[in-house]
Amino acid sequence: MILATTNTEQTYCLRRRIDNAAPKTYMHLHLKLKKLQMDEERLATIERDNRILLQKMSHVMRTKGTVDNHIDPKYIHKSLNKTKRQRELEKLDEENRAIHRRIQDQKTRYSRHVWLDEWRVNEKYLSNICTFPQFWYNRLKEADKPFL
Repeated sequence: MILATTNTEQTYCLRRRIDNAAPKTYMHLHLKLKKLQMDEERLATIERDNRILLQKMSHVMRTKGTVDNHIDPKYIHKSLNKTKRQRELEKLDEENRAIHRRIQDQKTRYSRHVWLDEWRVNEKYLSNICTFPQFWYNRLKEADKPFL
């Protein structure tokens, strides 16, 4: 028995060699349960904060509405060596006062009159060695002034 098959019959019987069907879809890739869980937690936190805020606001409306911004004394920073630093500061202050008193009690070793005399002598030396007259710019200013 000879089977006569045509070309068209053979093409219908052949299996496909290339898989061009759509890929399988997995639900865990589309559902994203972790994101949903995080969103629910965030919304729960917001709801809780809103409820606490509403309770505080209703308490303020029911009472006088005073502000509770006092600082609890147990949270105030206390220095453990404050007294020692204070004593050191007082000691340093007393030493500074003693030094100041000693400086004030000292007699000066320089005489103002001696300095003025030395300055006058130096002025004479300067006028002797100057090429131009001393204080010539002051004389120019005086010449420019009108007579009164």
